[in-house]
Amino acid sequence: MPHDILHAICSREGLDATTARPLPGGQSNHVYLLEGRYVVRLGRGADARRRLEGEAALLARLPAEVLAPRIAAGGRLEDWTYQVQPRLEGRPLHHLWTGLSPETKDTLVAQLAAALRALHAVPVEGYGPANGADAERHGSWRARCEEAFAALVGQLGEVGYALPEAVTAEMARFWAEHADALEPSRPSLVHGDIWPGNLLVEGDRLVAIVDWELAAQAPPDNELLILEHFLLYPNDYVEEDREVYCAADFADLALLLAAHYPELLATPRLRERLDLYQLLYILDVHVGWARAHGTGGGAPWSLLAKASNVLSAHGVRMFPPVPRT
Repeated sequence: MPHDILHAICSREGLDATTARPLPGGQSNHVYLLEGRYVVRLGRGADARRRLEGEAALLARLPAEVLAPRIAAGGRLEDWTYQVQPRLEGRPLHHLWTGLSPETKDTLVAQLAAALRALHAVPVEGYGPANGADAERHGSWRARCEEAFAALVGQLGEVGYALPEAVTAEMARFWAEHADALEPSRPSLVHGDIWPGNLLVEGDRLVAIVDWELAAQAPPDNELLILEHFLLYPNDYVEEDREVYCAADFADLALLLAAHYPELLATPRLRERLDLYQLLYILDVHVGWARAHGTGGGAPWSLLAKASNVLSAHGVRMFPPVPRT
């Protein structure tokens, strides 16, 4: 743990280092609570600098309606980069959802829809990561996605996934059949990681949308990707000490978002586009996992099962939602 660096940062920013308490959940950064009022995030090296400084620059340009956190201070110290944010009250929505009344759920999702609508209205040019002025931009959404798909399929063998040839052939056929659904598109700012764990709520108020490191310039409907993946596979996201969820626990969230943000759900050929996004995401996650941990355990079965769900005309989908009868 970077205690010496943390003490130096606190000295620079006028914070009491003796109050520092590590916070869980920092996958890419060290995270501490200071004085019960401030959260300090710090990371080491060039990648952390790019992520944290890019995120800070992005948050500074977002309108207040987006409900993004604000950065109180930040900087570099030796090869460390840090942020200081005011502590946000509230709890992650997925811890609370199943116990909320229908009225509270409706109120919270209405606020989420308003925040996303404001975010998606921020003007941008091109497609690519939103964090960092030097991020690579692509002029065509379809071309960007097609390049990513081809690269990921090629990487499956490199990392050790020996998928049946029929599966990879079906992926290629599916992509070729539906890729034209990615046109036309318009670039917008998207959070890129919208799921209930990144939504802090207090009572019937959405306090903030947190964790902006995956923000991107992409079509607005791309915002539904991670949310749908969570709705389909909620136990991929929850902590070990929390209860086990099922897809039915959160299905009403999809219905409420459709009601409060209907223009997003009216994207032409939305289902085809989401299927392509899901296929890209599933490949990306499993390739990344294999690079970090290998292909043992249940990873190959997870890849096959999730890819098969996307490729099947009878697979489970969450958007557009089917109203309950």
